[in-house]
Order: sequence, then C-alpha cells, then structure tokens
Amino acid sequence: MIAERLGGEKTLIKGAIVSTSDLREELNPKEVKQFQGVKRYLIEKEMSGNEILELMDKLPKAFFALTFSNPKTGESLKVKPKAPKTGKGGKKNQKPKADFCTLKTTDEKILKEFVFETNDFKKIEIIHTYVIDEVIIPEDLKNEEDFSKVREGALRKGKILREAEIEGRIIKTEKDFVA
Repeated sequence: MIAERLGGEKTLIKGAIVSTSDLREELNPKEVKQFQGVKRYLIEKEMSGNEILELMDKLPKAFFALTFSNPKTGESLKVKPKAPKTGKGGKKNQKPKADFCTLKTTDEKILKEFVFETNDFKKIEIIHTYVIDEVIIPEDLKNEEDFSKVREGALRKGKILREAEIEGRIIKTEKDFVA
C-alpha cells in the first residue's frame, strides 16, 4: 500500500530480498549473503513505488524486507532484513521485542487493514504468534515425488495468536486458519 501511494515517485530503498532462486541479474544487489541455499540479496538504490510493485509481481515467492518512505505523505515502512528469532523473548518475564516491521501512516484505509481493535491510538504494538498444529497434503499431491512441490502445495492448519498493546491496554485474540 505504501508503494502504491508512492507511485512513479522515486525514493531510496534499503533492505533485502530473500529467495532460494538466483536473482542477481534481476536485482543487481549491493551484496549477496547465502546460508543453506537461502540467498539474501541486500539492496540500496533509488526506486519508484511502481518499480517495487512490478518486482513483487515478478518474484511472488521471494520475501521482501524493504525500508523506504514517501516524502510527500510522510509515510514510512521499515522491515528488518533478517527474520526475527522464532519464539525468542527478551530477558526474564519480558515479551519479545516487537520491532521487525514498523509502519508509519495517517491513512485510515491502511490502518484498518492492520488494526481492527480500535481506531483511537497514537502508537500500537502487535505481536502475532503462529501455531501450526497440522500440515495437510492435498489428494493431488499425495503421490508427488518432488518434495519441494509437496511442501509448497501443502496447507498449514493452526491458530494465530494476536496480542495488541494499544495505549497501555492489552487485547488478545485468537483465530483458526488454514493456508
């Protein structure tokens, strides 16, 4: 949504695009880091919002951890280039630090996409915990010999635990999902 609102305007993009594919030619990255077949392409360059969206459409299986802002609207998106540590909390009796992704906006449409508990706040922290209870393999993939196709086509069934801290008030919700 932030890239859509940026449109044809260019801004400095920093961050990483993570994929198992070789994307050096498409991305012309500043640096490439690799661990166990997963490549993290570090980028730092001027791009328009439209170019970001085109790249996301072109690479639907890649993870985009980008940081950029829209100078006209004052909006900004900051996604850390490294994934957060799974289930790691802070020190004893402290919750995990919720800073993997930070969004600044005054657009109510964007806010309603992410915050459905209330619309009266200045700052909100949301932590999602995904609990996968079952992996469901569709019938058409049960005899597939290519395990990467099975892994990609399998459905995950479980719960999303959402903890939102809004102006010092904590709201916990739980939703079942299959995706």
